[in-house]
Amino acid sequence: MILLYTLALLCHSVHSITFVVPESSPIGHVIGYVEGRPTLSTQAKYFVVFPDTVSEQVSHIDEKSGEIPLAAQLDCEKHKKFEILAVPLDGGEGIPATIEVEDVNDHSPTFPEDKIKLEISEFARIGAAYPLPRADDPDGANFTVQKYRIAQGNVNNVFK
Repeated sequence: MILLYTLALLCHSVHSITFVVPESSPIGHVIGYVEGRPTLSTQAKYFVVFPDTVSEQVSHIDEKSGEIPLAAQLDCEKHKKFEILAVPLDGGEGIPATIEVEDVNDHSPTFPEDKIKLEISEFARIGAAYPLPRADDPDGANFTVQKYRIAQGNVNNVFK
């Protein structure tokens, strides 16, 4: 099967398609269509080739309509991209489909401590910085903790 996929990729394809899907998309969500729109056919039009078992578990191609539905929950932190190859049964050239998983802010940051208490002298310089423990966010750079805020004790909004 991998050999067939490799051979099909070596052939010059008519076009390739790329879909970007948020990782929060529900199972059954229609990612797209091989030909850009559904086709009405009573017989199979495509032979579908998956390069690996992960791609096969995440999605499939309806062999009659060309619809590409989501078959499993996505997680961008585990897999960012999937490949599928639709080979037309009429002898046409293979159509590679790439599914790119878009990261969403689906993990809460974790902190080494629940509360942080800082004692700051009334004689502290304006603009003085104080180190805080690092928060860990599995979502990565796009959704990391950008700033902290004072939850209580900021009398008269002294700290900005």
